[in-house]
This record gives sequence, structure tokens and C-alpha cells, in this order.
Amino acid sequence: MSSSSLLTVEGLTVEHPGGVRALDGVDLDLAAGAALVLLGESGSGKTTLARAVLGLTPRTAAVRGSIRLDGTELLGRTERDWTRIRGRRIGYVPQDPSATLDPLRRIGTQLAEVLRAHGLAATRRAARAAALPLLAAAGLPDPERAARAHPHELSGGLRQRAAIALAMAGGPDLLIADEPTTALDTLVRARVLDLFTTLRTERGLALLLVTHDLAAAARIGGTAAVLTHGRLTATGPAEELLVPQSPSPAGAPGLLPVGSRRKARAASGQDGNPEPKPHPASEPLPPVPPREPSR
Repeated sequence: MSSSSLLTVEGLTVEHPGGVRALDGVDLDLAAGAALVLLGESGSGKTTLARAVLGLTPRTAAVRGSIRLDGTELLGRTERDWTRIRGRRIGYVPQDPSATLDPLRRIGTQLAEVLRAHGLAATRRAARAAALPLLAAAGLPDPERAARAHPHELSGGLRQRAAIALAMAGGPDLLIADEPTTALDTLVRARVLDLFTTLRTERGLALLLVTHDLAAAARIGGTAAVLTHGRLTATGPAEELLVPQSPSPAGAPGLLPVGSRRKARAASGQDGNPEPKPHPASEPLPPVPPREPSR
């Protein structure tokens, strides 16, 4: 393990009843402040790996190998241990923000509760005040209005940003995002991916992005790892595993796998995979009801 490694996965095997192996001897290494994109088709085992790092593997599954966070072994931890690890050391952004956002409570209230649960705010008032910078850092254009909103009062992109703020509330060292842009349109998807890059570079956290989307992988960059039927089949710099393809009729560039690199470069006359430019525009917030009277 490198001295700068934050997450180290060695020989990870997850076997379900009946001998079905979702993961088979996977080795991965993610440095502090770096990005690792886990690529694979549905059923490849990428979500299984993410859930194993989060300690959410089903109890019926047999898990072997090692998962270390900053040198500390995670496999075999008790649920009490995991309540301190999840959120505080590892943040999680799901595909559907409703998996983490309570539809019946305001966004600010939910953030405040996370801050108090991790001992990061002594009082409710301090927690509510600390929630606003988190929403601003997650790219919500009007944090105060967003804090007063219920999840259904925000657009899909803004809900996902609120979920990211929730994942960042505990100040984690590692952020795991599992297909976080699948339900978003192209422009909003790009903005959310750029937000991950901003949070990573400004806060120094490590990012593990789980996706089947080659364009998302190219936009994040860093290291790419390909899972196929539970086995790691390729790993390396994203610009080495993914190459630009000639523009489509709609004018948007596509991607080709590494095996087609020479053909793609010959057709396009380009070398490398230029970093996409971020989209600074923000989505407008819908009207939000006035603040409820304090009790």
C-alpha cells in the first residue's frame, strides 16, 4: 500500500448463497484526494464493491479479503462501528436522492441533524447555521431558500445537490457516488460531475464514482477500473482507457474503449482526451413556502 493510499482493497471476494460470486479477488487502491471511476455493465459487481466498502453487504453473503481505510481494516466491524464510519469517514451519494432525503422534512433540518449526530454542532441553532455553507458548497444557488424547502420542491438536479451536501456534512475523507447522474439530463449531469471534481480538489477528499457511463468517467478523469462479471479486467489512467471518438451527428463527442484508440486517433487526428470545461450556470430554485415559526 502506498503511503498516500486512503482506500485499499485486496483480494475482495463476495459470494452469495448458491456459490454465486458477485466479486472475485478484486484489488484496488485509491489515494487521498484522488478519483477512481469504477466502470462496468449492470451485474458486473461495481455496486457490490461500493456497498462492501460502506459495510452494507447482505449478511447472507460470504466476504473475504481486505478493505482498509487509511490503514484500518473495515471488514468485520460491528454495526456500532459503522455508525461512526458512515457519514464521518465515508460519505455516500446514491443514484436516487430520495434514498437519503426524507420527503417529509425540510432540507436544512436534515442537514442540521447530521451535523449534531456527528458532534459537529453543539446546538440546533449552530447546526442550522452550519447547514447553509454546506448547501452553498454543493452548488445550490440560494442556500437559505433551499434549506427551507422539502425535497419535492426542488428539481432533480437540486435534489441531487442536496444529497451531496448531506453526504459532505460529516466532513468525510472518502466520497462514494453510485450512478449519481443516471436520472439527470445531459447539462445537469455535467454540472453535478463538475461539482464532484470541485469538492475533491478544494477539500482534498477521495472520490469513488460507480458508473456505466463512459462520458461520465472521462469527465471525472483520474484512474479508471473496469469490472466484468465480478473480476477486475482493466485499470489505469482514464485518458489511457478511454479515448475521444469522432463527433456524432448531433455534434457531441463519444468515447471508444482502449482497444480502438489508434483507429479513433487516426479518424479524428487528435491525441489525448482534453479536460471538459465546467458549466458554471446554476439551476433556478422554485418558490419555497415561508419559514415555519420557531418553536
